[in-house]
Amino acid sequence: MAGSALHKLTCVIFAFIMVVSPYAKANIPIPCNLVDEKIEPCTTYLVLGGRPTTRCCIGVRVLSKLPRPGVRRREVCECLKAFAASANINATYARDLPPMCGADLGFMISATLPCPP
Repeated sequence: MAGSALHKLTCVIFAFIMVVSPYAKANIPIPCNLVDEKIEPCTTYLVLGGRPTTRCCIGVRVLSKLPRPGVRRREVCECLKAFAASANINATYARDLPPMCGADLGFMISATLPCPP
């Protein structure tokens, strides 16, 4: 049973990487629907607190692997900013999410804070 769960988790991680890889390496704008797919599993945590799910943390780690400087980071930030506003997330939970998932986005998930240049 544990082997099966590990296999499924490995497949999910691989699928996320395959979806995000083209955007990370090419000069293709990152669409917000892709960012939303990665952060959506975190909605319950971001609104109610508790512990983020494994699926949530996988999505956060995938987003953290996108190129850090410049336009790409700003694109991801702007998408997360729109998500935060629409989901009415808790600022404390949003601040704590990346470290809880072992990730660093390089900015805070917030509906009101400006995105980095």
